Amino acid sequence: MRILFDMGVYDLRNKGNVALLQVAVERIRARWRDASFAVITSAPNLLRLYCPAAFPISPDQQFDWRAHVGFIDRIVRRLPRPLLRAALELRDALWHRVPALGAWLTRRAAQPAPTLIIFEHKNPAAEHNRAHIDLVNGFDLVVGTGSQYLSDACCDNALRVLDRLEAAHRLGIPTALVGQGLGPFDDPELRARVQAVLPLVDLICVRDDASAALLRATPGMDPARICFTGDDAIEMTWRARKPVRGNLIGVNMRVAHYTQVHTASIETLRAVLRVATRQHKTHLLAIPISHSIHELDARAIRQLCAGIKMETTRASQFETPDDIIKKVGRCRVVITGAFHPAVFALAQGIPAIGLVKSPMYIGKFAGLVEQFGAGCQMVHLDDAHLEAKLTDAFEIAWNARAEVRAQLLECAERQIESGRRAYQRIFDLVAAREKEQSSGA
Repeated sequence: MRILFDMGVYDLRNKGNVALLQVAVERIRARWRDASFAVITSAPNLLRLYCPAAFPISPDQQFDWRAHVGFIDRIVRRLPRPLLRAALELRDALWHRVPALGAWLTRRAAQPAPTLIIFEHKNPAAEHNRAHIDLVNGFDLVVGTGSQYLSDACCDNALRVLDRLEAAHRLGIPTALVGQGLGPFDDPELRARVQAVLPLVDLICVRDDASAALLRATPGMDPARICFTGDDAIEMTWRARKPVRGNLIGVNMRVAHYTQVHTASIETLRAVLRVATRQHKTHLLAIPISHSIHELDARAIRQLCAGIKMETTRASQFETPDDIIKKVGRCRVVITGAFHPAVFALAQGIPAIGLVKSPMYIGKFAGLVEQFGAGCQMVHLDDAHLEAKLTDAFEIAWNARAEVRAQLLECAERQIESGRRAYQRIFDLVAAREKEQSSGA
């Protein structure tokens, strides 16, 4: 059994995406223990850190990680994972602080320096793109792991994922998309490919009702192939829940083109956070999720929290999702401009406040509000009364009664069960396809 995982975004710098990959691999590996797992990634050493059972495949399909191994990589691949993490931290520090040494290391090692991976999509028709067929050929299952890369925000990579799914369909390979948030699809080419390819996918698991409605409106889509699961990372978060609530305020800020968040809101947000820490005699705890070059949460958080008491904690861009979930577990409230800090809070019974502006993020957090109820709130950053609205939302979250925690955990458990049922459908469709092929032979 050979299984290919396509993450849509390949640098493994966004820990929300990493969490979704880890859960997908864990759930499928629990069923097929002897299967081989391949993951499309531009960061093979990070894959070994986060998913050591999986083998890397280059997203540009022109690079063989097995054939191109520098002498540094030979050493790195033998390191225990704690030492590998330390080596990666040292490597990145050298790249950014000693450019000449970083350039030398880049020439000597197989893995390139951290960069934003953008692929130009030149040929949307999979039947004319032999590279995609060659990549998926020989696999028994192709899984697109969760996130919201199937949207205008990641248009080029979304087109690549759709091409691979279509190639797999043409080869008779079962396909599934799991933990998906979808849209918006304003780009005409992307919208056309979505309408052409998604109806071919055997099973699409969505994390919110809006994504399900978008799929149901797609011409040719079979509603029986759509199922709601919530976010796949809810399960690993729920397992880490603590019996006693924390006393910190978790903070994330995401400044990116798709969030439409700019620095103009930061002064107002900072004023609310400063008052909150003083009144409740607590500190802020930074919860960066993405270290991708086009997001860089840590930098935005530092700007937001300047001059406010911060909890001292060891920060590493190579933290695992489990590390971040444990940090969130120390919080009483999480205020976030990114999606997964809210998921990592809510599934542990911790109230969360989403800071939203763009239609994409309003939709993402609206899904969480619908799924988790009163424990999740949204505050619009372009609201004329932002300071008062955020202050009120914070006080409601901080003073939430025990019943709110119980409700959040119950909501998480229901979504976990929905996810497990959905993955059982993946196992069933693979078994059915194998039966068809054996009977046909």
